[in-house]
Amino acid sequence: MIIRKAYFVLAFFFAVLASASDLSDFEKSLTQGAGDSASASSGNSFEQSLMSEDGSSMSYVYRGREALMQAIKSGDTAEISQKISDLDNMKTDAVFPLVNIEKEVIYMDKKMWRQLLQHEVNLFKTYYDSIEPPDVQYAENDELMIYVKDKIAKIDTQSTLFSTVSSQIERSNLQEHEKMELEIVLLLHNAYSMGAYRRIAELSKTFCEKYPDHPDVPWIKKSVAAPAERMDVRKMYYAERAERKEEFIAKNFYTGGLGVNLFFLPGGLAFGFDDMYRSDLFEPQDPGLYAEIYLQVKRFSLSGEILGSGVTGLASYSLGLGYVVYDSRYLKVRPYAAIGFPELILDAKDDFKGPARGNGEVTVLHKGSTESVSEGMTATLAVNVDFKFITAFLFTSNNKFFSMSLVGKFGVSYIEAEGYAVNGSGVTPFCNFGLGFHFW
Repeated sequence: MIIRKAYFVLAFFFAVLASASDLSDFEKSLTQGAGDSASASSGNSFEQSLMSEDGSSMSYVYRGREALMQAIKSGDTAEISQKISDLDNMKTDAVFPLVNIEKEVIYMDKKMWRQLLQHEVNLFKTYYDSIEPPDVQYAENDELMIYVKDKIAKIDTQSTLFSTVSSQIERSNLQEHEKMELEIVLLLHNAYSMGAYRRIAELSKTFCEKYPDHPDVPWIKKSVAAPAERMDVRKMYYAERAERKEEFIAKNFYTGGLGVNLFFLPGGLAFGFDDMYRSDLFEPQDPGLYAEIYLQVKRFSLSGEILGSGVTGLASYSLGLGYVVYDSRYLKVRPYAAIGFPELILDAKDDFKGPARGNGEVTVLHKGSTESVSEGMTATLAVNVDFKFITAFLFTSNNKFFSMSLVGKFGVSYIEAEGYAVNGSGVTPFCNFGLGFHFW
């Protein structure tokens, strides 16, 4: 921004040269010798020609700028402040004795950090009220302008304005809140070109939280922090997404997804399974894992499950077709029907040879061996009730979600089991409780 301002001053000056034929005699006298700006001596001779016009506003301006240059050379910061104030008092709609870039360079070069802070805050607070009018006159090609150009040439344009002076500000005698505010306003010069807006937003938030009674807090909140946050498109996206989360969730009810349910508390009753296997030969074993996975499209679902029953060790492997009758922010109800086959896991209590059932088929068993019988069929009618206690956005999407649920499965199964070690059928009402994971 510093370079752009300097270019603006130079461009304006050359525009004046280009239209010199239309100027008054006095204005033409201002442009004489303008091409000799390579040295301070040529600048001084140019100033003298300007000052020879007694009574003109620009002659007073150049005298004031010469006095300011002498104060800069002496290093007297109090005198520098006074001369800058004198020049500011000469400012009119038609004449700008001292431009902002010149003040900034002087303050930074002479390490007048507190004055720089006051200038920058005032500059940005009144930015839209201080747009330079057309046809304004500037002081040019004097020793002060050459001094400013030399300082600008030494600035690293690949870095932010603040980074070029940050170490000096840190070592200064400014108070902590002044250092923080000065960093904010200096970073504003590069807010667009170097992505400093993230740092501006972060610093502004910290400043307002740490110094809530500071008089500049309302301005920083409204005119600095808020625009800087709006510049961070990614942050705005996530902020809006969080704000409209409930709206986005509601739009996705009954849309589908992939779910996995793990049941840790199976249970149920059994009717008609008497003497299904010889309890003197076998000890039933629980499968240990009961689970369901389902794919939902719109309201319809296709599921596969390992389902417990009211008989210890007896489970069913089933495929089911379901329909979501109710879906909301926290509750989902999905009845389904399934068919499959049973599995009964039995451990042999002792070595045995002979018919394990009354059909006379000879069976050889060894103590501790496990027999798995999976012949027969099952038919199930059940309903899943999900209480969604966590629902979060999935990755960066605003229409894909992940939910965790407490799941209850309630239903009834008809089971027929047959084989060399088992034979029987019955009905088992059941209830399973567990944890569900749903991507939708």
